Amino acid sequence: MMDDPRHARIRRLVTGGLTPRRVAKLEADLRHRTRSLLAEIEDGADYDFLVGPATELPLQVICSLLGIPEDQRHHLWDAVDSGSDIPTGDAEYGTPEERRPAKTQKYEYAHSLMAAKRAHPTDDMLSVVIHATLSDIEPSTMSDTETYCFLRNIFGAGSETTRTAIAAGLLALTEHPEQFHALRSDPSLLPSAIEELLRWTTPSRRSGARSPARQCSVVSTSRPATRCCSGRAPRTATSWSSTGRWISTYGAIPTRISRSARASTSASAPISPGWRCG
Repeated sequence: MMDDPRHARIRRLVTGGLTPRRVAKLEADLRHRTRSLLAEIEDGADYDFLVGPATELPLQVICSLLGIPEDQRHHLWDAVDSGSDIPTGDAEYGTPEERRPAKTQKYEYAHSLMAAKRAHPTDDMLSVVIHATLSDIEPSTMSDTETYCFLRNIFGAGSETTRTAIAAGLLALTEHPEQFHALRSDPSLLPSAIEELLRWTTPSRRSGARSPARQCSVVSTSRPATRCCSGRAPRTATSWSSTGRWISTYGAIPTRISRSARASTSASAPISPGWRCG
């Protein structure tokens, strides 16, 4: 997290790397990969959706955007995933010494990839970011540290959060079969369903923190200068008309829902059980 003017500078440098055109170029490949993954599922057999499409598809999208060679993607993912895994029950994360090899692997690979893109840029987001230059501000380019943080964050967050959202979204649909039926009966609901599933689920298992620098008011809720972490968007009487009908009713209340989603990083603790403030 950073404030302006550094935030504005970094944003300008990285914006050119992620454009609608660049994302659209991935569509045909992503459709092919999706069909191939689903074709592997045998009728009536158990299938681990989390380690299948939910993990594989986000991984391939992020790696394609960053220009990571195909034969290196799963090796890098193993190192990244080990650092973002959340223990269950009484399990512990492990000692710093036990986790250091994965961190070292990520760091060394990232810097070797950055050096390769600097010397031989290709048509990918990382190459664009590394070679981006601003004419009206100093420093005019990304430092090695800034580039490494950008690469680390976009790879980890882009793959892990999407994996979690896909898996949790499917779980939500199976737990609400009437909504699953509504969606399958009317595919035009899909865009609003995606937005609502992102709000309904908790894509980030380790939520980002927001720290107001001064007393502020968000959605009529006064917040002191404190640190808050959100697990997911709130479901309240002002933003949520029926917790059992979220796909079919979403289109009727887009303003309320989007306002609710934006407020999820700033509202007060009693709103959602996913909140921790202190």
